Amino acid sequence: MFNRIIYILLIVLPSITWGQTTFGLDRSIDRLVAEFEKEFSQTIVEGNRVYVMQPDYSVTVSSYVTDRIYEGMIQSVRESKYNLVYQPFLKDHVIRKVYSSDSLFRIEHTSFLRSNYKGLRPVLDTLDSYGVDHFIASSVQWNPENEMLVLNVFMVETSTLLVKWAKKFYSDPKYKESKSTHSLSIGLLTSQDVPATVFRNYGTNSVNSIVGPYENEPVSYQSIQVLYDNSLTNTWGGGIVLAGSSIHLPNGFKDTIVGLNSMAIPFFEIGASIHANFWPREQVLDDYWLTVKQIGTIGKPSVIDTHLSSDTRVELHLTPIISVFASLKYFGPIKRSNLQFTEGLTFNNYALCYGAYLTL
Repeated sequence: MFNRIIYILLIVLPSITWGQTTFGLDRSIDRLVAEFEKEFSQTIVEGNRVYVMQPDYSVTVSSYVTDRIYEGMIQSVRESKYNLVYQPFLKDHVIRKVYSSDSLFRIEHTSFLRSNYKGLRPVLDTLDSYGVDHFIASSVQWNPENEMLVLNVFMVETSTLLVKWAKKFYSDPKYKESKSTHSLSIGLLTSQDVPATVFRNYGTNSVNSIVGPYENEPVSYQSIQVLYDNSLTNTWGGGIVLAGSSIHLPNGFKDTIVGLNSMAIPFFEIGASIHANFWPREQVLDDYWLTVKQIGTIGKPSVIDTHLSSDTRVELHLTPIISVFASLKYFGPIKRSNLQFTEGLTFNNYALCYGAYLTL
């Protein structure tokens, strides 16, 4: 009896889950179409005859979704003040051709529109021959962060290709797109060895109290950074940087006074950044592959010592969470003082840095 109940549940539960998912998707589509119908009915654009093109969509959106949205947009135009133009020859679909022989079997998939229209001009000529004043182009995206569909619509004048009306619609009508987004990241950064001039001063008012300066000593830079970024628009913004960093001589140097043949300067950094985003992702809304960032920081090796630095970096976002970057970092003269001595260094070149960070 118990085994029979388990067997029934294994059959019924997936069906219930599938039904809930499908119902939620259909409800999202209905909301999206309803928002489009409401806005389009109030559109004031000169012209009468309108043709609706099939929506473009990414691989994360199923053809079922785009077909439903396409049908809803056609119905909305039909019920508006505009006259809907029927042109089945401009409806795209996949053409499958099968090639077979004794030693070969191949299936070829091609677009109907691309195979019959080699460019945009023949399409516009076809629309013009039917007296189409405007055509409606659109794209459908899936926003995984908010789990909703997004529809971008453009009403384009056929004769000039000018966009006369454009609007973005969400399957959640209560959602308001914020132009400002925030992110918090934690990253690690290291540099290649950089030649620097280093010294140490024991401060006894004697020539023999100074070690160095030694020129072209290889030094390296490491840092753990916390970055808070605020994107004012989709493409640019600014932020704050906090870091715990250190500079040290991997091979040490010769201290002829007390024999302290190593140097490591830990310090705290605080600064500000500006950034610009490039190369948007096609499958994720408001996300980009590349970011160029400029960072300026103040370093504090001790209470009384301060130095300045700047960092120009290029970030590659492998996923919305994981990013890698490379940068060129400039340091001003660095000095650290304590009760025993004062030590410092001056970079002779820019530091080539690289690292990675996680966005929380």
